[in-house]
Amino acid sequence: MKSAGSMSSLAPLMALLMMGCGQRSETVGADLLGDQSLSSTRLETGDGVGVGLHHLAGEGPPVLLVHGVASNHHSFHLGERSFARALVDQGLDVWMLDLRGTGPHRGDPEAGWGSGTRWSLDDYAQQDVPAAVAHILESTGAETVGYVGHSMGGMVGAMYLAEHPDAPLSGFVALGSPVDFSEPGAQTELALGSARFNPSPWVDARLGAKLRAGLGGEPRTPLDAWVDQQLFNDLDPAFRQEFYQEVASRMTRGEMKHLGLMGQVGTLCDAGGEPVLPELAEVQVPTQVWAGSADRVAPPAQVLPLAEALPNAEFVLAGTGEGFSVDYGHMDLVLGDNAPQEVYGVVGAFILEQSRPEPASGSPK
Repeated sequence: MKSAGSMSSLAPLMALLMMGCGQRSETVGADLLGDQSLSSTRLETGDGVGVGLHHLAGEGPPVLLVHGVASNHHSFHLGERSFARALVDQGLDVWMLDLRGTGPHRGDPEAGWGSGTRWSLDDYAQQDVPAAVAHILESTGAETVGYVGHSMGGMVGAMYLAEHPDAPLSGFVALGSPVDFSEPGAQTELALGSARFNPSPWVDARLGAKLRAGLGGEPRTPLDAWVDQQLFNDLDPAFRQEFYQEVASRMTRGEMKHLGLMGQVGTLCDAGGEPVLPELAEVQVPTQVWAGSADRVAPPAQVLPLAEALPNAEFVLAGTGEGFSVDYGHMDLVLGDNAPQEVYGVVGAFILEQSRPEPASGSPK
């Protein structure tokens, strides 16, 4: 096993803004963001909201990938840099979730303009993820599904497990998912202030991100450079341009308020302020918790408590001191230049190992 303050930082996303100054499913064909290699499904969650589920078919056991804040499924499948396709090549059947309000269903008419005021991480964990898991199990006939969450996606996965300790997950991987906000810093005040004073139910990082993409991969201003430094430590400029063009999505005011509340409480909590980590003590799902040693959004000290809270977890610190080629930044864990060689295979092997059926009683292991 590899060994091992701020809020899950909204500051880079705000900088992008300043730069711009019951379950029902419906198959809708190719990925709604234009990727013809995927099939996409609109799921209706138990509270009647549409979410997007994108399938990259493989022959093995299923795994669900869940993106981070102000992102979408392209953080796992960005042109030639595809965590998802690497998992398929390893023998997994890959499904990627676009949480409510992001990706192709961000304009779902059933959601309503004001919905962004009330949606929080509770809705993602109690509605979106269960709908996706149920659909995957029904579609594949599998008994369990693996779960890989980046940043907020890992936080949501932990909240889902806290609510459902016997959830049908074969394995759980959290990549750069902070849970300790005891020293939240200025980012929390930024989140709280935006949630309190922004009159819109939505905070949209797409405009600033697309303007940033239009400048090319290399930063042109000190602000460009600062945003890059917060998000990456090992990503070729060409992919940075594609990242800004495709991955950025809007955030809900309710989501920002919830993240700000975590800064006040000092730890991962539900929308009512109740801490989540103590509820993980009964969860036995095998888990990997990854932290990038150069992650400025989710520093290792803020990620480690998630591994400590889960009884069956290992902590992986991705940095040169632990034998990795580079010190990984926040987005490097899913898109970095060295991630295909050093992250994808390890995560895929872990999910595959946990997905193997237990030998029958009395059978040789």
